[in-house]
Amino acid sequence: MSEQEPQVITLPHDESEDPNTRRIPQIQFVDPSIRENYEAGLPSREERRENLSNVPTQCSNFAKCGIYVPRGELKVCSRCKNARYCSQECQKVHWRAEHKSQCKPVAGAKPRDLALKLAERALGSSKIMQYLYFHSILTLELLEDRSNATRYAVKVECTTSPADLGAHMRRMLSGLDRDPNAQVCLSYSSISRVPMEEAPERTKKALADARKDWHASPLIGKDTLIVLYFTSGEGGGLDGSVSLPVIITRKELDYMANDPKEIMRSALTGDTVIKMTAPTLKEFVNNEIRMDKDNRLRLRAYPNSA
Repeated sequence: MSEQEPQVITLPHDESEDPNTRRIPQIQFVDPSIRENYEAGLPSREERRENLSNVPTQCSNFAKCGIYVPRGELKVCSRCKNARYCSQECQKVHWRAEHKSQCKPVAGAKPRDLALKLAERALGSSKIMQYLYFHSILTLELLEDRSNATRYAVKVECTTSPADLGAHMRRMLSGLDRDPNAQVCLSYSSISRVPMEEAPERTKKALADARKDWHASPLIGKDTLIVLYFTSGEGGGLDGSVSLPVIITRKELDYMANDPKEIMRSALTGDTVIKMTAPTLKEFVNNEIRMDKDNRLRLRAYPNSA
């Protein structure tokens, strides 16, 4: 807890409001130093863009190519802004094969799956991804058997949740429905392991390409190659379109083997030391996103804005 005393803010109801929809008073505890420390650790816009540009991403011409290269090396379809290609030849082949019937101008296109879009953006946040890597070590039980990396993929299921939890709770306590136009943020709902034979073909190809590129087996000396794929509650990503091969270093394995703990800071309860487990890591990463009130990570958006 910082030396500065937390601010206590009382949120009164408006007596002029309809009594049937009157807001219930709440008290919020605010410690400015917590937010200052959090914001100091956020990546700059340039760092986030550079991180995202280096994320391995698949050429959209999956049937004929599907190569994984750094995202920044792929060219985006100028019409739909969704498909990405490693070359003009791949774009032409994919256009003739299937993209011609799918490609729509941005203005007339169906809104993209928002949760999956935000999950793609999150790949550019090193701290968020670090939490997911630590979670993957536990999910795959790599500390017990590193060869699990060859037998399983990590499935990360995503959704969106109200960005302003305080406003959302006030509506719920006042008997109002959730505001369909309120800002939402990315939330990871489930992280699990899936037998490799049940993983999407694009996810398996991502892992295979990573092995070729790094000229290595899944067990690289003391490091371990794993693959994650991201899905959403709306059904997006089940084809493995957002797949990410990752090297888990020996240093990361050793860190998780030493029973690590995280300090959770709260203006109400102070500092709490919490052991890193699969459930707490999921809460850590979701809390990291919720803390970003100014949307510097770009993981907040409004419905139908995708």
